[in-house]
Amino acid sequence: MYPVKYINISVKGINGYINLDKHKRVKNIFVENFVKALYSALTNSNVTMRTVYGSTVSRNFKYGLLSYVESGDWRGTQPVIFYGSGAFTESPTNYNLQSLLYAAQVNYIDVIEDVDYTSLILGAKHSPPKDVEINEVGAGVRHGPNLGHCILFTYKALSNTISRSKGIIYNDGYELRFGNIYTKWFVRTLMMGLLANNLYTSVGLPIKDINGNISSVTSVKPIDQKGKIILGSGTKSPSPDDYYLESPIAEITSVSVGYGVDTNKNVAILKFSGSIQPETTLEVNEIGVTMIITAKNETGDISPEILIFRQVLESSLTLSPQYQYSLTINLEFG
Repeated sequence: MYPVKYINISVKGINGYINLDKHKRVKNIFVENFVKALYSALTNSNVTMRTVYGSTVSRNFKYGLLSYVESGDWRGTQPVIFYGSGAFTESPTNYNLQSLLYAAQVNYIDVIEDVDYTSLILGAKHSPPKDVEINEVGAGVRHGPNLGHCILFTYKALSNTISRSKGIIYNDGYELRFGNIYTKWFVRTLMMGLLANNLYTSVGLPIKDINGNISSVTSVKPIDQKGKIILGSGTKSPSPDDYYLESPIAEITSVSVGYGVDTNKNVAILKFSGSIQPETTLEVNEIGVTMIITAKNETGDISPEILIFRQVLESSLTLSPQYQYSLTINLEFG
């Protein structure tokens, strides 16, 4: 029995913004419901969530974040942006707005790809149901015909009140921005997962797997296969174009996925954990996590392995064959 050393690595770079009619851009926090949905999609697991009215529901997001399974049946959902007149202290444990006014349905989805980041945009052109004074906003999904079926994913208390009038069309958008350590192949996959409430779409996006093979994917079916934790010695700066590590030296194939809230940092987290006992000394400078998806392209169903992120460590991590290492990677949603 070898002594065990525990290593925790924090991975940042995921931020959310709500663009209010292209004139005001506010950074929000992610709440625990969001990482629960991601965990459910990655593991095909049921999770308990609270709606914006406080009721408790069980959901399985194996068909994507905009669909869920209930009593064995697939059900579609609608992404929405929430508007309220109150203001809560921002916390990842929030599940509602203090005074919810209405929810606007998202009616277009887009991806912005830059050299330093990749953004997923969910837009909502709409007119409020009445004249309103807005002090808080959020984003999430609607699972039924009324507000009581809505689940909050993000929240922001505004610093200044925004007045809006019935009859005027406003063009708002929710932006999920991934820093350069996250691959654009993962974000494209996530976009197809968001569209999975249609199960198959006519939209085709090129996805590159960890072997460098490119497929034009027209849909993503259940994302419920765990991938691997990859360790490498490379030091090249991360890029959204990365599809694997620069110099892989070891991999952890038995990976568990979890979620939670870091109350000290006030962030929701998605956890990837695994153990390794190296046969020789390893000098680790880069890490990554992959996932296996079931997708559809022009030839039929495929199961590519996609790199979610590649992070270069601030300092080298030495792993010795005299120890077993328990590694936990925390994706922080800030």
